[in-house]
Amino acid sequence: MYFKKYVEKEDAEVRLDKILAKYFNQFSRSYIKYLIDNHRVKVNNKEEKPSFNLKEGDFIMLNTFKQEQYLKSKIKLKIIYQDNDLLVIDKPAGLSAHPNEKSLKLREEVTLLDILVRDFPKIKKMEGKRPGIVHRLDKETSGLMIVALNKKSYEVLKKQFQAREVKKIYKSLLLGRLKPREGAIEASIGRSYKDRSKMSVVGRNEGKAAITEYKAVEYLLGNNNSYSLLDIYPITGRTHQIRVHFSSIGHPVVGDKIYGKKRKINGLNRQFLHAYSIEFTLPSGRRRKFKSELPEDLKSFLNKLAIAE
Repeated sequence: MYFKKYVEKEDAEVRLDKILAKYFNQFSRSYIKYLIDNHRVKVNNKEEKPSFNLKEGDFIMLNTFKQEQYLKSKIKLKIIYQDNDLLVIDKPAGLSAHPNEKSLKLREEVTLLDILVRDFPKIKKMEGKRPGIVHRLDKETSGLMIVALNKKSYEVLKKQFQAREVKKIYKSLLLGRLKPREGAIEASIGRSYKDRSKMSVVGRNEGKAAITEYKAVEYLLGNNNSYSLLDIYPITGRTHQIRVHFSSIGHPVVGDKIYGKKRKINGLNRQFLHAYSIEFTLPSGRRRKFKSELPEDLKSFLNKLAIAE
């Protein structure tokens, strides 16, 4: 919902945060601060600091989602590991990593970033629109994510991702019997020519280099389909990389509504993709590896399938 107001003459030269509290007194001061910190307040279509002094006629706009969702969200993070520098969390499917800051559409959903800010307020001291978020998982992908709790650890972790020193394993179920059983896909990824909201395999000079290694663990049958259960080792970390790469060779991730088959998969309400393992070096210098077993919805779907010979 948008809330809009022009600054009146009597309020000229008053700080933005004070004017917001006056004009939009239906919201608590803590919620208004949350909106400012999360880039949901604009003055004349520009983001300004809370200390910004307003002028008569300035146009203020708040882009908000339901306050009760932020304040009363009962979503609790499953924390696999925690120290003073970082968290390793097990993200559930259906939870976006952060708001879509490119859009000013009404936002009604709570994101991982909202929960992090709620439970770990010191994250807000970090710069950027996505404080603490070192890497992302798609909304409908479950599994392990690393979250930095301070700027120093963020920089240390980011450098490891850029140097490809973070080792990740995903578990995924693909449509069809993938051959060869073990291999790698090397194909650049960029925006789709047909639909700019999607990613696609593109020419070498038109996108970013992307490499996905894999190993088929089992071949399965069920629902009049054949399937391949894979361990996947992404060497690079491009947007939608796993989904795009396997869709490009005719074996999309089962349940993928964007890059897969459009028909509904009985017994599965989301894409079968899970961030199973992650290995990296802590800021302290210690190398650690963490694992997350398949969640119940994916296990249940697998249990309905038969092993193919």
